[in-house]
Amino acid sequence: MSQAEFARRMDCTPQYVSGLISGNETMSLEFAINAAFILKCRVTDLYILIPSRSRKG
Repeated sequence: MSQAEFARRMDCTPQYVSGLISGNETMSLEFAINAAFILKCRVTDLYILIPSRSRKG
């Protein structure tokens, strides 16, 4: 599926999709759930989880 087709199916702009791919945009959980359904994948496949540094008190 092309980025343009994905954007059409997600009802967003191709520029937004490009921004997500390049890391210049952030994705809401709602968007990710819908995207995972369209892409037939898991929501967790769409995120890169970065561990946070622990706070020292």
